[in-house]
Amino acid sequence: MARVKEIVAAFGGRRGRVLAWLCAASYWLAYAPPARPSGNARAAREARAAEKARAAAKAREAAKARAESRNAEGPALFLSCPRECFDDYLRQELSYFDVTNDPYRADLTIVVVRQPAGNGGERFTVSLAPRVPGGPSVAPSSFAVTADTPDGVARKHLLQTILRALRTYLAETPHEAAFELALPKRDGAVLSNLVDRWRYWVIAPEVSAAGDGGSGYYVVDMTGAITIRRITEPQKVRLRASYGRRWSGYLLEDGTRIRGDVDVNVFPYTDNAAKQLRFAYQLGPWANWYLERNRAGLFHEVRGYHALSLIADLNQAWGSLQWIGQVNHFLDDSNRFRLSTGAVISVRLFAGFALSVEGEAALVRDLINLRRRRVTDRELLLWTVEQPTNYRFEAQLVLTYTFGSKHDTIVNPRFARVDLDEE
Repeated sequence: MARVKEIVAAFGGRRGRVLAWLCAASYWLAYAPPARPSGNARAAREARAAEKARAAAKAREAAKARAESRNAEGPALFLSCPRECFDDYLRQELSYFDVTNDPYRADLTIVVVRQPAGNGGERFTVSLAPRVPGGPSVAPSSFAVTADTPDGVARKHLLQTILRALRTYLAETPHEAAFELALPKRDGAVLSNLVDRWRYWVIAPEVSAAGDGGSGYYVVDMTGAITIRRITEPQKVRLRASYGRRWSGYLLEDGTRIRGDVDVNVFPYTDNAAKQLRFAYQLGPWANWYLERNRAGLFHEVRGYHALSLIADLNQAWGSLQWIGQVNHFLDDSNRFRLSTGAVISVRLFAGFALSVEGEAALVRDLINLRRRRVTDRELLLWTVEQPTNYRFEAQLVLTYTFGSKHDTIVNPRFARVDLDEE
């Protein structure tokens, strides 16, 4: 205001007052504080800022979800194979997952069971066993290969079967898109009604030979056999005849055996890969030819015999059990009998600890092929003749504890099978 008065005094009159007010207006425009916005404008600006913040947060969450999807780890796997199942190959092909060396460190155990098939080949059955119950249920899957199927083809079939089971188990997860689709498998009922001019009868002649020798002995075994079988889902028929001959430096014997089998499984056919409890009955002639007279003074004899067997077979995630108990005797002499049993048990008791037990035992009362003459010390030590005994047994116990890294996916073939007797 003082500056305005100075301007009015300098110019005087009306002209001074006009100039003074112009200067005041310019000063107010240059230095006056901005006007406060109205309530509606402020709310709109705050709404726009909040919308931008929500969009940024949503974008960050989407980026985090994509990163988690890319980095998501599948379940850790453990391969359980009572018999060899191309485990090196499977660990390489399943390297998408982490394959562990102990089922207690795995989220999912893959159980692979191999069984003889009706076509002379093998039947593979794959089942999944989660360590923590409550996950998706996946039915066991099976396929069969013929006797002349190369291992390379069989292991590819096995891999695809495992992949199908894993894809079903991991459905609706980020890993589902990583699997390839395959044709649906046919069940036992369909396979038992295929057009077949042989009506599922399979005839399989076979010839085998084996030899063993050293500087002081030799043994050569030759066997010829023919097997006739018919296996469908509701029934199983199997007939087999064989002839064997042995040459050695100390013994020459041959024998013939023909039998018929009847087999009944207690559990349903669909569970045969996971569990079996079977009764088997055998009936047939037993024929023997001897180089020397036996204790009965015979060079040749034919006797009727029969046998009853009880067989248990379990293949689970915790391990496997194969057990058989059998009693047999000759029909013409009730005092000639044999009671025998044998088992192979493999159990993983806890993380890293495995127990394997294998053994056989028999009460022997059916040795009709003992020589009349006394067995020499040389024959006794070399075990080149049948020796008298009332019982037989053998047993093996293996305890294994594994610790350290749980990872077992990498396969390195270096130094494998560097010795002839190494498996």
